[in-house]
Amino acid sequence: MTTSPARPNRARTFVLWGLLVVWLVEGMLSSVRPLTEWWTQFWEYLAPDDARLYLMHGILAAAKGTLAVLAVFALRSRRPFARSALYVPMALVPPLNIVFPFRAQGFLLRPTLIGATLSVIVWQTFFMFKEGAEPSSRALSRPGRSRMSPRDLLQYFWFAANATALTLAAALFLFSPGAGVRLAFPCLSESSGTVPSGVVLLGMVVGTHLTAVAAATWLGTFYARSNGTIRQAVAAANTLHAGLLCVLPLLQLAREGGSSCAGSSLLMYSIPLFAGWLVYVTLSHRSPQPELLLLS
Repeated sequence: MTTSPARPNRARTFVLWGLLVVWLVEGMLSSVRPLTEWWTQFWEYLAPDDARLYLMHGILAAAKGTLAVLAVFALRSRRPFARSALYVPMALVPPLNIVFPFRAQGFLLRPTLIGATLSVIVWQTFFMFKEGAEPSSRALSRPGRSRMSPRDLLQYFWFAANATALTLAAALFLFSPGAGVRLAFPCLSESSGTVPSGVVLLGMVVGTHLTAVAAATWLGTFYARSNGTIRQAVAAANTLHAGLLCVLPLLQLAREGGSSCAGSSLLMYSIPLFAGWLVYVTLSHRSPQPELLLLS
């Protein structure tokens, strides 16, 4: 006897729709240059007309597009576990923005008020409004208990390698944003000298968003075998993330400083990552993976 999926919690669904709209709108504001200038002033990231400021916005737009994919999969899923797992990484962004860039700004009124309001909304919704229980007819087992096939091992290491890279990148931009900017745009940093404070603050914002993407990828690492929704969401999100990094900041960097400038950038690693995720997604669709546990 099978049990129908639990009805999604309406409050969480409302917040997920709000997050989706936020990621899409902010992604557009971060990727269109005239809008980017206004968006930078809105958040009070004061900086001179520096090319690195707009390139950092390109990295940020890629991360926001990635989070939008997670929101879409969470909204499509009717399984409580998958919805909660995809909700948490997105909910990390507002409080992390308060702890890192807004604190570095000196807790300016407008950014701090917006960050605090969003933090209260997303986390109060998470703790106060619970999703329904998983269908009782589905056996619960911990991921990784059964023997892993060679394909499972390859998938595990691929997800883990991407999660590790994202975690290191997030830590770099959070704790040493100036160094992160120099590694991302070495040729522009050599010619421009010191990194302006506005670019440093924006680097921290990139770090908070990369932390969310890394957290989701770690969830995909541990639940790829047992949860189809999380596996597909993380794969689609990382594919889009790597692709947008190739199109937005990397292509723009090549236009600003030439192909040799782009070739020296840390962003060049997004090209093999994008190719790897395309191969993974293609193979996954050709030979669907059996799941140990359907919580999706």
